[in-house]
Amino acid sequence: MKTKLLLVILTGFCYVSFAQQLDSTGKSHVNFGVDADTRNNYQKISTQPYSSTMHHDDWFLQDGYKRYDVGGTGLGNSVFDTVGAAAYKAQLQAGQNISFVKRMKVAAFDVLPMWRSPNPALGFDSSFWVDGIYYRDYAGGIDETSFSGGKNADNPSSWSVGNNVSGKTDIVDVYTHVRTSGINPVRDSVWFFAGVSTVKTEGNRFFDIEVYRENFTYNETTKQFSSAGLLGGHSSWNFNDTGKVTQSGDIIISVAYQAGRAPEIDFRIFISKSAYDSVVAGKLVPTSFKIVTNQWDLNTSGMGGYVQILSKSGITDWGSGTANYIKTNTAAQDSTHATPWGTMSTSGGYSDNYERLQFIEIALNFSRFGMNPFHYVTSYCKSPYSSIIVKSRASTSFTANLEDFVIPQPFSVKNLAPFTVKEDTVSCAAPTAKFEITASARNYYRWYDENGAVLRADSDLKTFSPSKSGTYYIEATNFQGCPTMTPRKEIKIYVDSTAPTAKALLGWGQPYYFLNGEGAFDATSAPSSSFGPSKGLSYSWIGPDGFTASVEDPILGNTKSDFSTGNYTVTVQEARNGCTASALIYVDVAVLSTSGIELKGSLKNEEVKLVWNILDLSGSRIYDIERSTNGLRYEKIGQVTGIVGTTQFTFIDYKPLPGVSYYRIKGGSNGNTPKYSNAVSLQNDYGLKAIISRQISSNQVHLQFKKTGNKNIQVKVLSTNGSLLLQHTYSGSQQTIISLPPSVANLPVIIAVYEAGNLIEARKL
Repeated sequence: MKTKLLLVILTGFCYVSFAQQLDSTGKSHVNFGVDADTRNNYQKISTQPYSSTMHHDDWFLQDGYKRYDVGGTGLGNSVFDTVGAAAYKAQLQAGQNISFVKRMKVAAFDVLPMWRSPNPALGFDSSFWVDGIYYRDYAGGIDETSFSGGKNADNPSSWSVGNNVSGKTDIVDVYTHVRTSGINPVRDSVWFFAGVSTVKTEGNRFFDIEVYRENFTYNETTKQFSSAGLLGGHSSWNFNDTGKVTQSGDIIISVAYQAGRAPEIDFRIFISKSAYDSVVAGKLVPTSFKIVTNQWDLNTSGMGGYVQILSKSGITDWGSGTANYIKTNTAAQDSTHATPWGTMSTSGGYSDNYERLQFIEIALNFSRFGMNPFHYVTSYCKSPYSSIIVKSRASTSFTANLEDFVIPQPFSVKNLAPFTVKEDTVSCAAPTAKFEITASARNYYRWYDENGAVLRADSDLKTFSPSKSGTYYIEATNFQGCPTMTPRKEIKIYVDSTAPTAKALLGWGQPYYFLNGEGAFDATSAPSSSFGPSKGLSYSWIGPDGFTASVEDPILGNTKSDFSTGNYTVTVQEARNGCTASALIYVDVAVLSTSGIELKGSLKNEEVKLVWNILDLSGSRIYDIERSTNGLRYEKIGQVTGIVGTTQFTFIDYKPLPGVSYYRIKGGSNGNTPKYSNAVSLQNDYGLKAIISRQISSNQVHLQFKKTGNKNIQVKVLSTNGSLLLQHTYSGSQQTIISLPPSVANLPVIIAVYEAGNLIEARKL
């Protein structure tokens, strides 16, 4: 016998319910509308089909993500990819007999949101869209995919193919889709949805939806079927001694439909002859479902056959089914939207809609029949089903002659989606790397460091931020806990950490004082050269009394009273990588010129050029050039005699000292009262591994040293008699300030810098 679906007629609609009679709002299972129509956000079987609560998924998307009425806000999704719809439609309108397949618009086993209607407070949940296939079959003429011989349960390799089929068994469109009620297929319900249309509608129609555990194919050239099933072309359901399923096998869902009556659903599973005999003898009692022993059809090989099963759960809410049939209306009043590319009318021509009785739609809860395939797999590494075929047959008998078929397709097979990984660069601005994966569907990824240690296992997250630079590896698989399906990919994190150089100087640009910042960036040195040239330098100054500036040469003021004595620090930043370097200058307002002699200096090509202006023409014309290493004790290094009327003078120091030197001009020779210019400091880095300067007023030593290897730097401060005053060790190239003991304030000291015990610089300051 068959499991008959209850016929319910409300407001002229014919539809079926396993668990309950459908009400006037139609029926939705796990958010999918079963309503004898293909439009999302719409319920055809409803007294209020345009309700604001219509958030139902369906086969095709209509009017964007809206209800079918204008301006709606339905949130239901659609199953199938419709790319190329216009081209298909043009061919069908031109009368071409074509066949094609459309898959889900997302990959198998992708996770999508699901609206938990009718209670909006529940919001969105998620479910696995296991798979979905739409078939357009050859129809209305020569049908290259029809049977000339074959019966259910037989080895598919024995089926023969013809090219002609009767109208009522001539398949036009087929829809299949499987989804879960959540993202735990073992625990949640697994729902199967299907729809079938035929050319003719008279008489009874019979369809089989057959799902194979192993790979099942059809060769269009040789017109031969091939199955990897080991039991006469099939795979059997296996049980242990307690009746528990240990391996799922092939299934058939048979649908019988008669105009004006409810569809009848017949569930069958393929079992071996020995398993069937054990059930008949009472030795085997399956725990998940009931086996109907008098509904058994042994295949011609005698190895096994399909047997009917019934639910053993005590729950009868198995799903629902309906056809687009309204008993009292004409076909024109009961047209049903078909596909975006249209369909075939009962007269064999093109139509946008299904005519009355052409379209049958069902929804079945596999879990309530005890047929949830995910109950019987130890992992999702191998999908429980491999292939699906939909076919029609001549009569209600399960072993009636097969009539028409659509080419079998892979089904519920989760393949690994192709993916790419974008490598990253660590820099001063972005100290944490970030890998970004681009993939067409959900995969699960495993990350390893360069030593093979697992950093993240079996995660579907598409970003990964390791804590340090280096080489990393990634593998991918289709499900958590499954073997990887690709060779390890090597991914590198590159380091762009080259810093610019910085100098801080003091200048005078009549009539104001200014700070002079200097920065440079060597974009040709490795590894910087691989990242391209400099993208520009920026400057940031800080100083005493809250002084700040963001230009290279900020103005301090027109007079000494406009700014304060203290350390002025410039930070130079490279825009390409965000790396910085800093330098400072100690500005002592007290030593700046008040004598009318304004001095400026510059260092170029290892020469110091001094230029000074005379603001008071009544002063002397003889000027001594003095130089100091600490800004306190000066020595004369040259003299310039000016001509009467001269207002600007120049002197070049061809042998400047390494490191920081201070220069000033002394006027008033030949017995005149001395007048001093402002002091300028210039830093000569040529050949230096350490730059050392001393600020007498603050009793501090400023150092900037550059490491040449992985060895520590040691700095010693000694008195002139050789006694050790201070000692510090540094592990990296850096800039630092050392405060001297009060006992040597205004006294000379010796600064010695060692690298791994080797003296690299020494200065007496």
